[in-house]
Amino acid sequence: MQSWDNIVQTAQLGTEKRQPAAPPEPSLAEAVSAVQQHPDIDREEKFLQSAALVFNFRQCGTLPISYTGDALQPAPAEELVHCSPAAHQALKDIFIFESPGLLGLWLQQAAEKQKIARPEVLPVLLDTARQQRVLRPMIAPVLGRRGKWLAQFNPDWQFTIDLPDDELWDTGSPQQRKQVLLRTAQSDPAKALQWLKDTWGKENAAARTELLKDLPPSLFETDLPWLESLLGDKSQKVKDEAIKILQRIPASSLVQRYWELLKSCFQIKVEKKMLGLSSRKILDYNEPESFDPGIFKLGINKINTSGSKNGITENTMVIYQMMQFIPPHYWESYFGEPAEEIFALFSKDEFVEGLLPGIGLALSKHPDEKWAAIFAKDERRYFHDILPVLTGKMREEYIIRNFPHSADLVIRFLTEQQREEWSLEVTRVFMQYAANNHYTCNRGFFNKHIHLLPIRIAGELDKFSADDEYSKKGWTEIAGYVLQLLSIKSQTLQAFQQ
Repeated sequence: MQSWDNIVQTAQLGTEKRQPAAPPEPSLAEAVSAVQQHPDIDREEKFLQSAALVFNFRQCGTLPISYTGDALQPAPAEELVHCSPAAHQALKDIFIFESPGLLGLWLQQAAEKQKIARPEVLPVLLDTARQQRVLRPMIAPVLGRRGKWLAQFNPDWQFTIDLPDDELWDTGSPQQRKQVLLRTAQSDPAKALQWLKDTWGKENAAARTELLKDLPPSLFETDLPWLESLLGDKSQKVKDEAIKILQRIPASSLVQRYWELLKSCFQIKVEKKMLGLSSRKILDYNEPESFDPGIFKLGINKINTSGSKNGITENTMVIYQMMQFIPPHYWESYFGEPAEEIFALFSKDEFVEGLLPGIGLALSKHPDEKWAAIFAKDERRYFHDILPVLTGKMREEYIIRNFPHSADLVIRFLTEQQREEWSLEVTRVFMQYAANNHYTCNRGFFNKHIHLLPIRIAGELDKFSADDEYSKKGWTEIAGYVLQLLSIKSQTLQAFQQ
């Protein structure tokens, strides 16, 4: 508006140098002229009154922008039923507490019961999905048809648009293509592998690296040579991702090469005792003087052990690394001995015993419940990597036994790898730890992981207390907050059971 521009220019220059020009609008020009010609007010007052007139004229005299596009269609009718008022209230409480753990629980319950969120919370859910990509697959099913209709009006919400997987793979964003590849790898491995092979030559190194990440080794069972051909890729990052997958496939040439090298280092021998009247089996361990340098291009690292005082050499570390990728049952076939006997043989020699964790690490890549149970019986050492393989009561007992001296590792497993709710016994051990460590087990921690705590622990919170007076006050506050979160969790579960 020209009149307003004149006002702004006058304000910049000052009324001594300039007064606003007469407005071109006839109705406005008459009023401004009357102010400018008033004999009883100074120039500053004239300017301010003129500015007020022009400002209000500008505000009330502007027509709204006219929409000339097609008429907006109303949201389609819903196919699913909205959640109950109780479930809706629980969701509102979850938003107030900003608890990712409870939000995930609510979304899971809604999807299982085939319920959708009520219209008034759809914008909040859409914004949450925009900010937290990991929640998008869980939020999309509860948006209903109205939520997807609403998403068309905000470019940041376009992730809700339903497209066939084939179209997403061809035209989607890198993140969408990654997700659809992972999803198809589970439902139709042959199709996912063909997609990968067809697009491989068209992608740059960064895209190829990202596509390989997190793919299940089973995807390549029908075409292992293609995966092994990636070891010749120009990009080191691509080769590294290919190696990570190959290390999890027992039939790969990589694992087989490791195994051939390892077999030459271990033999079972019979040692005579008591003038030959008795004998025992021992594990004879011999390190080679050197390894083929090519092994260091295939997922094995050189580790400097010059400061070691217990006889560990660089070659020892090479052997230890290779053991982490060998399926434990290979040792049974090679030695012709049961797993329990092989574990005992490793344990008899102090030096060779130090290699046992290598087999424990292998269990995380090649799960074997029998071997995991044998490792769990060892009360002298804690083997963290067997936790995902242990099940039921055995896992619970192992966690409780090792929690006092390996709390950080156990908590990492419980929060990052265990999906099911913790047992009451494990929770009790954890809560006592939390009472003495409320700076790390704080509101943020419980907001994120409250869905893993059983509701029954709410009645026992007053039993846990910090050891020192300084920590007691902090823990009392945290315990009260946990009680509120558990109440919302109970409210959520009950709402979806109605």
